[in-house]
Amino acid sequence: MNPPAKDGHKPTCSNSSIGGINYERFEQDLKSQTYMLDVKEDFKTAGSYGVNGTPKFMVNDVLLKDSLEEALTGAIDKQLAGGN
Repeated sequence: MNPPAKDGHKPTCSNSSIGGINYERFEQDLKSQTYMLDVKEDFKTAGSYGVNGTPKFMVNDVLLKDSLEEALTGAIDKQLAGGN
C-alpha cells in the first residue's frame, strides 16, 4: 500500500484524466501490488545494464549514453539503415 503523501493526503488516481486508462483497475492493481514482482525484476535487469535513473533508452540491447530524443532517433535510424 502507498503511504500518505507528506501533506497527509492518501495518493489516489480517481481524479486523473489521461484518456484510455482504467483508473479503477490501475488503483486496484497498485493497492494489491499485482505487478510488484515484474517491476522488481525489471529494476534488477535495468541495474545490470547500468541504468540508475530515467529516462534511459536502449536500442537492440545497447544502452544509449545520452537520453535526448536526438540520440534515440539517431540510434533507431542507424539500426534501420543496417548499421551496428
